[in-house]
Amino acid sequence: MGGAGVQATQIVGNNSANIVIVGFLGPNAANALRALSIEILHFLDKIMTIKEVLNHYVEGKLQEISSPNAPSHYGMGGGRGQRGIHNP
Repeated sequence: MGGAGVQATQIVGNNSANIVIVGFLGPNAANALRALSIEILHFLDKIMTIKEVLNHYVEGKLQEISSPNAPSHYGMGGGRGQRGIHNP
């Protein structure tokens, strides 16, 4: 079946998304997103609010990536939250 990244990719694909914005992207999710021809945008490797990420998107400041920038199972934090995103 795959990990959380692959499962998230299935949800993205099922909802006809064209673009995803990621902080970290593992190899399985990267492959799945590429297979669906979904554009992958990366926000800076620092803690940012969702509002800041969306502002960067609107301003065209996010970089497109096509390969993983994290190893397999990188996000397996045991439910302790998402890396790179915080609530103000």
